[in-house]
Amino acid sequence: MNLSRTLLVALFIIGVSGFSYDELSRQYDCKLQLDSAGNYTMFYTIDEDDKLLSIAIHVQTTGWVGLGLSPTGQMPGSDVVIGWVDNSGASFFQDRYAFDRTIPRYDGSQDWKFIGSSEDNGITTFLFERLFETCDEGDIAISAGDTTHLIYSYHSEDPIDNQHISQHEFQGVKTVNLFGQLQNTADPPANLQYVDVVNANVTVPSKDTTYLCTLIELPSQFKNKTHYLVKTAAQITPDSARHVHHMLLYLCDGFNLTGDPAVGVSQECNGISQKILPCRSSIVIASWAVSGNDFTYPADIALPIGGADKIHTHYLLEMHYDNPDKISGIVDSSGMRLYFSDKPRQEVAGIVTLGKLATGHMIIPPGVQRYTVRGFCANQCTNANFPEEGITVFANLLHTHTAGAELILRHIRNGTELKPIDVNRNYDFNYQQINIIPSAKILKGDEMILECVYNTGHRNTTTFGGESTSDEMCISVLYYYPATNLSNCLSYTIPSAYAEWMSTYLLPEQYYAIAAAAVNNISSARPVFDSLDWSEENYRMLERIGQTSEQVNVCVSGKGKNYGSTFASSKPPLIEVPFEGEGQCVKGSNGSPSVVLVIHSSNLVMIIVMCLLTIYSFP
Repeated sequence: MNLSRTLLVALFIIGVSGFSYDELSRQYDCKLQLDSAGNYTMFYTIDEDDKLLSIAIHVQTTGWVGLGLSPTGQMPGSDVVIGWVDNSGASFFQDRYAFDRTIPRYDGSQDWKFIGSSEDNGITTFLFERLFETCDEGDIAISAGDTTHLIYSYHSEDPIDNQHISQHEFQGVKTVNLFGQLQNTADPPANLQYVDVVNANVTVPSKDTTYLCTLIELPSQFKNKTHYLVKTAAQITPDSARHVHHMLLYLCDGFNLTGDPAVGVSQECNGISQKILPCRSSIVIASWAVSGNDFTYPADIALPIGGADKIHTHYLLEMHYDNPDKISGIVDSSGMRLYFSDKPRQEVAGIVTLGKLATGHMIIPPGVQRYTVRGFCANQCTNANFPEEGITVFANLLHTHTAGAELILRHIRNGTELKPIDVNRNYDFNYQQINIIPSAKILKGDEMILECVYNTGHRNTTTFGGESTSDEMCISVLYYYPATNLSNCLSYTIPSAYAEWMSTYLLPEQYYAIAAAAVNNISSARPVFDSLDWSEENYRMLERIGQTSEQVNVCVSGKGKNYGSTFASSKPPLIEVPFEGEGQCVKGSNGSPSVVLVIHSSNLVMIIVMCLLTIYSFP
């Protein structure tokens, strides 16, 4: 715990009146408004050195308050704390575990540690903390990168006693990545210019999946003066929101498309002209996926757009619409709002897409609880595109579709695996957010492996790589500086690599049917795959081939006339020295139900003792 927060705690304990929202904002690194009404705010700080999560909750109530970590966003299985301050000023705080949808049971291992509390002017505030890992089966581990479901609740009245807690009057769930939030900083200036890059009343086709591309001209002021992108915010049409799956906004860098007849016209992306097609592999300047929040760049980083020395005339907005019920008449005007400053910043941002190319050669068998696919970015690509000093990663978006369960972006240097750049072992398709990454340096010649784990236990048909939500992807959108010309570094498995598996597990007629389909798109042989006996031995061999066999690395870079792709076949990066995470759990202390008394300011002896402890806790 840092010195300023220790002083804050001391003031709580000696009975000083509750601290304001602004004071908590200053003392904790991050804050989250958990409810739409603004009545429940959570402040927190992550101490990665001590493996400690410190939390303050600030709730507009004089009754009991609750907060929990949930594996699913539902109450069963949740790791919960409940607290209240009674009329005498005594504080009650308990670590509990929810087995079902009833009052959570008291946890015999009290690992959430009470720090302080107050009730003042209708606001109840509690401070508490917990180690990331406690070895308690009733606790949910706190892991970097994982999607976290925060469940919150409160009541207008205090419980009668420890055993009789009334059902909540207010409750909800907030899905976040605790480690991926930008620390509390001043909001971007209110006078920032912004530009809306949106579709204009587009009719969504009545089919399962549609990718629509719209060419949009940049405002005239961008053509002569550079503007600096500092924030992006999705603008989603409410009536069509459930059909908007994700969007990418490309800057057509180096392509002068002035006067092109496609400007302002929305058309399916696979039908755009050859003149516009390179935009789709150009610079991604904004991305959004289901339930994503606004993204604000760190204070010293921006992405420059426009200027007399650049050929920036158009954006290309790519929208993925999901319409599994094939509903007609859906009209959408969603897109992105871009906030710009006219002042340059210290670092120039770039964005690159990594992972597995979403083709039919990405095969995921049905009925498997855990199946791993890997795509990689080879050292040939980073050698050719990264500067000598390397690049620094500051944010990332991990993306799969509905079968995705875990993702890890691995980082390899000369055969040694370094700390993963990004990890999410509790991936939730319905919450996809750009996460802030503690500075990770990728050097020229380094390699990356994106590892995606899928759960198809609920499926009885084979899943292939593809653009439909029922297909799968394995993608990482990496934000970094300084900018380079690299826009994509992806890989795909060579079809011939499957020959050994096919000859082992397929009948001759199945073999020939799949081999014929593999010439174009192997997923066209779906009925043959679905008819296979997917024994564990069978699918594990297929998984191993997909992970270890030769792949084609697709490296896309350049701009304008210099735009191009290189295709090089190579084995996946060799990891000679794996990264060893801490993986260490520290046993929490046992406890029993107790009442923690707030010490009032009249107790001068305790005040003096507390102040001395505060002072001498720090050299």
